[in-house]
Amino acid sequence: MLNRVKKIFIPIVFSLLTVPVLAQPPKKGNAKNIPAQKTKPKFKSTIDNYSDSAVISADAARHLIAQPIIVTDEKNITYKITSYQLVYKRVAVTEDEATGKASPTTSMVSNQFTATPLPDIWKNIIAEELQPGEEIYLFDIVVKDAQGKLRLMYECNALAFVAEQAGGKGSDGNGRILEIQPTSLHERTPFYVGSAKMVDQAVK
Repeated sequence: MLNRVKKIFIPIVFSLLTVPVLAQPPKKGNAKNIPAQKTKPKFKSTIDNYSDSAVISADAARHLIAQPIIVTDEKNITYKITSYQLVYKRVAVTEDEATGKASPTTSMVSNQFTATPLPDIWKNIIAEELQPGEEIYLFDIVVKDAQGKLRLMYECNALAFVAEQAGGKGSDGNGRILEIQPTSLHERTPFYVGSAKMVDQAVK
């Protein structure tokens, strides 16, 4: 059937769920010492040249699912994606047991992914099974906050020191927390702390 269809229309739907960076309100008397933080930055998710729902041809859809999802903010800073959801809504047929009559219906295939683009097996399956009227949804995209929420000097260093004394590890995802040279009093950083094995797995 696919060989007879010159064009297949597939809506690609995007939505974005980010890990919010929320600043706690400063205590009275400390408002002058703690700089204000921006909250809920605006993000834009794109894949190839699309950033919203789109109706595209079969060839364009096969190309699109092989492309990475890119998430940027208003300053055009790119964020690392930690997870996202995919739903593939397929055309299917159901048969009435009593009459044997076949009726058109749809079925859903979904999964959560931690890397973009999609794994090869998913790209191949979707590319081979595309039919008219089918839909692909990419949503709940979670990105890693590059700045982090905890302060390096006052929170991360103390927790990392305790963890290391117990045989654990503290990392910012790139190296040892205690080896980072602060550049400002309230500098913030991504922070992984716990057993050495768990931290190594988390930063991969």
